Amino acid sequence: LSWCGSTSWLKVRMACHARCFVLLLFGAGLPTAVAFAPGKAALRGAPRHCQMARRCQGQDSQDPKSRRAMPAAFASALVSTILLGSQGKPASAKKAPAPVVAQDQWSNEVKVNEWLQAHGDVPDMVVGLKGDPYFLLPGQDGGAIRNVALRAECTHLGCLVNWNQALGKFECPCHGSVYDAEGNVLRGPAPKSLALAHVELTETQKVRLTAWTDEDFRDQSRPWWA
Repeated sequence: LSWCGSTSWLKVRMACHARCFVLLLFGAGLPTAVAFAPGKAALRGAPRHCQMARRCQGQDSQDPKSRRAMPAAFASALVSTILLGSQGKPASAKKAPAPVVAQDQWSNEVKVNEWLQAHGDVPDMVVGLKGDPYFLLPGQDGGAIRNVALRAECTHLGCLVNWNQALGKFECPCHGSVYDAEGNVLRGPAPKSLALAHVELTETQKVRLTAWTDEDFRDQSRPWWA
């Protein structure tokens, strides 16, 4: 009875209800775990320390409510741990990624004049925020490059989209999603538009990407990726 209220006692209780946890983790759900909670007959064959742990908790094996209370409590604690994190605190909001100078496929920093000469009026994929792939877009109204970039990951399952120059659209090679030149969904199964990033030039005319956290100019909505 020295285990009462101690960490060792908790481990003993968890061992006694291990099969309840297995059922819960494999999708059997709380009702199944409660239905299979060990009763009096099961306890007769259980190790002595499991029986001692039950007596420590002051639960009467004859009381059906007490037999169901512990699996329910463990299930609730497990769900809380998954939802709140290992520290028992709510997950914090996403932190905006740090600005980064875009790099080409050879890890060279992208300079706007060189990019314009190499790609002209065709979107080109570069390495951007957090090392993710982004499309730099050709400028409009005489500009060299647009002040917005599109993340190249399809919003369905994350495949990299390709630019179809003939159709003027981005296409996903995995499941057929199609986006227009600004990343709006034209055909599913993609559920959302392509994520955005701001594009600016450094003093040395290098292309720098920064996080887009303000309103999505395409539909005036809050950015889903921020």
